[in-house]
Amino acid sequence: MNSNHQQLTPEHLLKVLLDDANGLAAGLLRASGADAKACLAQVTGALARLPKVEGSGADQVYIAPEMSNVLKCADEIATKAGDSYVTVARMLLGLALASVINARGSRWRAAALIAFGLQLIVNLIWSPVFFGMHRLHIALALIVAMFVLTAATIWLFAKVRSGAALLMVPYLLWILFAGYLNFAIIQLNPGADGHLAPGGAATQITL
Repeated sequence: MNSNHQQLTPEHLLKVLLDDANGLAAGLLRASGADAKACLAQVTGALARLPKVEGSGADQVYIAPEMSNVLKCADEIATKAGDSYVTVARMLLGLALASVINARGSRWRAAALIAFGLQLIVNLIWSPVFFGMHRLHIALALIVAMFVLTAATIWLFAKVRSGAALLMVPYLLWILFAGYLNFAIIQLNPGADGHLAPGGAATQITL
């Protein structure tokens, strides 16, 4: 590693994601109102404070336990969502979740993790209700619940680690967009709730 860090940490991953100014991670942060350049500067500063190794052992790099947690969290979130690969958005969620999991001294940690788990459960319920059962009104209610729970999760994450809360904001924007699409489909297809065409047939949704 060019910085002579012997451990690969979440900060390294976040720097890679933010180094591309036109990449998805930086774009998501800008869309959520955050300053991607300021975030990159903070991450770079954090990396500069990490211990450096020189000499014969400098070329041996290990995955830090915190980084292992990030990868595990991102993979579990993607798997539960039915994704066959980990997207940048899932990786940001993994970073946020792992950051809170590792904050063992915070009194808000347990509440934050419970809130994250609840919103994830609602997220997992929404997909089959919307895409499988076509229960549009129930799906919209779930989106509203998901938004409230995610907003509460962000607030609790901010009590633990502000950076973790910031990484959750793009996800909140995705929920808003999904809610808008859900509502628009209901408006464009009155009376279609639960009666959309089954898989393989022509869709009744007008976009």
